[in-house]
Amino acid sequence: MKKYIVTIAMLGLLGTACNSKLDVAPPNSITDEQINEVLDQNLTTIVKPMSDALPGIFWQGVPGGDFRISDLTSMHLWALGVKANDIVFSGNTSEAYNQYVNITEIQGESNRWNGNMWTWIYGHISSSVNSMLNLMDDIKEENLETDDERQKASYKASGLAMRAYLYTWLMQMWTDNYTEANASGLAGVPYYTVYNPYQDPLPREMASTVWTNILNDASKAVKLFQAAGTGFTDAPNDIDLGVACMIWARAAYAAGAWDQVISAVDLLESKYDNQFISPENYIGDRTGDPNGFPQFTAFSRVDAAINPEVIFGVQVSNVLTGSYAGSNFPGWMNCIGDDCYGGSRLGFMCIDKRLFDQIEPNDIRRQNFLEAPVHNYYFGEKSTVTDNVPVYANLKFAAKVSPDGSTSAQYKQDIVVMRYSEAVLLKAEAQARSGQEGDAQTTLSKLTTARGASAVTESGEALMARIRLETRIEMWGEQGIEWLRNKRWGIGVDRQNGTTNHTSAAVVPAGNAFTWQIPLCETLYNHDIQQNPAY
Repeated sequence: MKKYIVTIAMLGLLGTACNSKLDVAPPNSITDEQINEVLDQNLTTIVKPMSDALPGIFWQGVPGGDFRISDLTSMHLWALGVKANDIVFSGNTSEAYNQYVNITEIQGESNRWNGNMWTWIYGHISSSVNSMLNLMDDIKEENLETDDERQKASYKASGLAMRAYLYTWLMQMWTDNYTEANASGLAGVPYYTVYNPYQDPLPREMASTVWTNILNDASKAVKLFQAAGTGFTDAPNDIDLGVACMIWARAAYAAGAWDQVISAVDLLESKYDNQFISPENYIGDRTGDPNGFPQFTAFSRVDAAINPEVIFGVQVSNVLTGSYAGSNFPGWMNCIGDDCYGGSRLGFMCIDKRLFDQIEPNDIRRQNFLEAPVHNYYFGEKSTVTDNVPVYANLKFAAKVSPDGSTSAQYKQDIVVMRYSEAVLLKAEAQARSGQEGDAQTTLSKLTTARGASAVTESGEALMARIRLETRIEMWGEQGIEWLRNKRWGIGVDRQNGTTNHTSAAVVPAGNAFTWQIPLCETLYNHDIQQNPAY
């Protein structure tokens, strides 16, 4: 009866035909056979709105969070990105903001951000994903003969992909790094597959079991999308085969399943191979600007003509329909924006000088950071605010013009959630870790050549070091990736080197400082759950 908790609540939406069927007996006498018949006839009607709502998980705000975590991309910046080495929070360095640059600030069990994010993720697993998947247990990828069967398979694929995505985040943030050395004894997270508001809380499942389930969900989603013929859609905010492959690749990387990383990216490359952002769009049009600032760059656009790498992205035009409330991420990252926290309010996001100095002179990515400060800059055409934009401020996300052509660009930007370059980097590392050095060199050289950097000829540990460097340069500022990779690589935080421009000299070694504690909102309710040690 597990799926009927959801079904009974939805039967009233199914029309008069269903009502006449239910008139046969009082509600407490409805039989399993009657429920199954209603489901068979109306499953598409039930699950379509549930499936259509799933992409919103990528841009919805975290309930109870403040403007720093108003949406998932902003959360990745403040909860992860600014807590590593390569993003320098410069300019407005008041204590109210600097506390969040401290890597251990929000990972404690009593921190509200910690609890808000934990409950937000589990809430979506239960009410957004499991509630839908529990209605679709019998949908297989075999023998999809009708359009209706293929459509149902696509809905199930989207649910499986999102469950894998959400559990991957839980595992990366609330469990230790998963390696061969600790695979047999590492605790994972509670793993729920049934929607039931009345079920008892579960203890932590073994990490090996959770990762197996995650990879099964992700690979199953890929197979269902393929069998249904859904493939790669044109809409950037669809959960399609590309998104499922990217979720699979990310999960397999975190689990150390290198063969699955390669398989997932191979499928992605059937569409995206060598479709890199052009040099012109990477740095944006800077013609006529005395400071060399761009009108916008590819990193604030999901239009395939400008950013062909987009696998999943959020269009700011959705604000007009009410389906997207906007993101604070551009406000923090747009260093030339008027009324932006990261612009005219002087909370600039800069690159660590130590990383900048490692970008080759001919690499176009070097141009996305200021090599010298800009003095007395006016933020916006009508602005009276003038101040200095500091050296190493990022132009990667700088924009004067929003996608609708207006000059109010500060928060009106598209958000790129997944893109092809990340997949290339994942595949190159997976190949290197699998002993396929020649293939790894070839894969990574695709990216470095597109950016104007030197081809990859390194081998052994030098090859791994090059992969790490290219990942840090290419994915700077995006989706908390540096923090996640540092955890996988066993690299801590060190901001005390004399050549850095960090204002905080924090040093935090690799280890459990990268693992958040289970929040009190869970441990007070779930008495059998095992707590992570405090840093």
